[in-house]
Amino acid sequence: MYETIAQLPQDFRETLVAIDVLGLSYREAARALGVREATITTRLFRARKQIAGRLTAERAPSEAPNEPPNPRDRDPGRASVAAAGGEQTRPSGVLRSRQAR
Repeated sequence: MYETIAQLPQDFRETLVAIDVLGLSYREAARALGVREATITTRLFRARKQIAGRLTAERAPSEAPNEPPNPRDRDPGRASVAAAGGEQTRPSGVLRSRQAR
């Protein structure tokens, strides 16, 4: 984790450390780093996103099959096909019925 944080660009790393490690408020971090609070929000979001992406990419592919399947990862289109007995439902049917009125 520390190595991943160290690889972040300096402005993202400083923001992440100020908020998540030191526990500063957004206002305190903005004052300490000399930027606006909106900048802190943006940098923190981007830093966390980069860390999550890097940590996910570093996972070994062999670990994935050992995990239980997550039902949220299913393709929603496939679920609606199965629920409709092989026929895919169309959300536009609601619009067609309103237009017919």
